[in-house]
Amino acid sequence: LREYYSNQKIEFENYLNYYRITSKFGEPRYKKSKRGGRKTKYHKGIDLVPKIEEDKKIKSFMEGKVFEIGYEKDGYGYFIITEHKLENSFDNSKWVYCLYAHLTKIYVKKGDSINLNQKLAKIGKTGNAGYSHLHFETRISEKKLENSREYLNLDPVNPESLINRFDEHNINLDKLIE
Repeated sequence: LREYYSNQKIEFENYLNYYRITSKFGEPRYKKSKRGGRKTKYHKGIDLVPKIEEDKKIKSFMEGKVFEIGYEKDGYGYFIITEHKLENSFDNSKWVYCLYAHLTKIYVKKGDSINLNQKLAKIGKTGNAGYSHLHFETRISEKKLENSREYLNLDPVNPESLINRFDEHNINLDKLIE
């Protein structure tokens, strides 16, 4: 993937010095099944909590477009999916989709163009969230998606490893929350 990012302008300002990851990518999640057994699912993103809880706002990971805004009562709560096109020198492209979930207030609309570090929403605890936090996940596609169902069919990518691969761009998780 490095070749896809090499020509992208990805710069961030440091706007959260202290956070903690309360749930990592791939951690098992146990639920009771309808038949009384246990069902195991794996966490598809990371959960970030500011150590100093205030009126924290979520910023965009990269410039792009708001792909979807929605609400899931028993899942993500209020969420935003953003779409980011990455081009390489071979005229091929990949698309990165980022999901920001459990939000309270949303500042953007579906279809809006977004700038790097643009405020998107406020951290919250909507949907299936027991505490206020940001659930952040990333997925990569070879083609532009048509709808959010296609997003759910993509395999999740660990946001930490995706971000850490491009350390020359100074990308880190400190930059998602203000």
